[in-house]
Parts: sequence; structure tokens; C-alpha cells
Amino acid sequence: MTSFDVTRPETPWVIFGPREAVEFEEQTAALRAAGGRVYEVHARDLADEAGVLDAFARAVGVPGYFGWNWDALVDCLDDLHEPVTGGVGIVVVVHGADVLLGAAHLKVFMMVL
Repeated sequence: MTSFDVTRPETPWVIFGPREAVEFEEQTAALRAAGGRVYEVHARDLADEAGVLDAFARAVGVPGYFGWNWDALVDCLDDLHEPVTGGVGIVVVVHGADVLLGAAHLKVFMMVL
């Protein structure tokens, strides 16, 4: 049994796990089946704030008026939760996230998520 469930939109909002966790794969499949969305980005594209914003904009799709800053990303992710999925939720999978451990923007990035 796992200590997390991505199919239930409640805290924790950020989950770190092993690359090939079977439970995670099963939960993201269940989230998709329930109407949720699963987006994927790679940490190599998240080297700085501009990279994070660009990678997330490409992954989730942002409106033309997207503000290209941390606050705009928060708003966009929040908008995806309710109107797009009916409250089911979203998951963003960051592949290779361990390379971000020394990044100067990691604290802000984690707060955004």
C-alpha cells in the first residue's frame, strides 16, 4: 500500500517517487480514466524560471494572455484543476527531477506546485 494517491485532489501536492513505481502508473491511469489529466515534462527543460514556464506552457497549453511569470503559472495550473477536469485533478510528472536538487529556483518552483 502506498502513502499517496494521485487520484484524490488533496495534499500533498508534490510527490517524489521512484522512476518506475507501479502504484504511480496505476494511479495516473485511474486519474486519466476518471477525467483527470496527466502532463509530462523533463527536468532538463527546467533549468531556470524561463525554462519552467516554457516547458509547462508547452505541456499543459496556456492561454494567449499567459503572463510568463510564476504567478501566471499558479493561475494556469489552478484553472486546469476545476474547469478542465471537473475537480478530478491534474498530475505533472517531472522526469529526471533529481537534477533539479541544486537549482537556484527549486524552492520557488516547489512552492508554485
